[in-house]
Amino acid sequence: MSRGIAAAFLVALVGNCYAQNEVHFETEVRGIFKKHCFHCHGEEEAVEGNLDLRLVRRMVAGGDSGTALVAGNPQESLVYQRLESREMPPDESKQLSPAELAKVERWIVGGATTARPEPEELGDEYLITEEERAHWAYQPITKPETPTVKHTEQVANPIDAFLLAKLEQEGYQFSKAATLLHLFGLEHEKLSFRRSDRDQTLTDGQPAKIVHELLNA
Repeated sequence: MSRGIAAAFLVALVGNCYAQNEVHFETEVRGIFKKHCFHCHGEEEAVEGNLDLRLVRRMVAGGDSGTALVAGNPQESLVYQRLESREMPPDESKQLSPAELAKVERWIVGGATTARPEPEELGDEYLITEEERAHWAYQPITKPETPTVKHTEQVANPIDAFLLAKLEQEGYQFSKAATLLHLFGLEHEKLSFRRSDRDQTLTDGQPAKIVHELLNA
């Protein structure tokens, strides 16, 4: 196989991989820029270098230094150059992680695509995108169904059921009350109870009783 054919095959293979794992600006990259860049390049009245990173077309249009985005070519994209060299953001604590930088590179290599047509103008309503509104924090409060567990004898309230269900998924269950009381005693300097008291409390089926009594001591 000639080098030319091999190179063409490699390009096609890489392109196919990116197509199968397409990265859109709104779903993957905008959040990174919002976290690290928007405070200087989008959210303030005065945009640094006249470069607004909130829309892809504004990156292509560029700022004082020219176009910031060349779809398909991160090394020719000013925004990627600045991020990769760690020149931007200037605050070292706000610089991108290797994983975030790789995601930006992948997005540009894949064509710097958007999930849908971008709005003509940016108003306050665009500060939170559809993807961001899908975050759990923006979802309406609902009452989830209490999960079914194997060790029902260990469940005293619905919260126990949720905790125990997760533990059982990993092959665990709650520790025995005696163990918990022992650890509790080690953590609390005021606690000094006799083994007979502890055993009697457990026999009575009221391990919470001794905890309340000793906390109020």
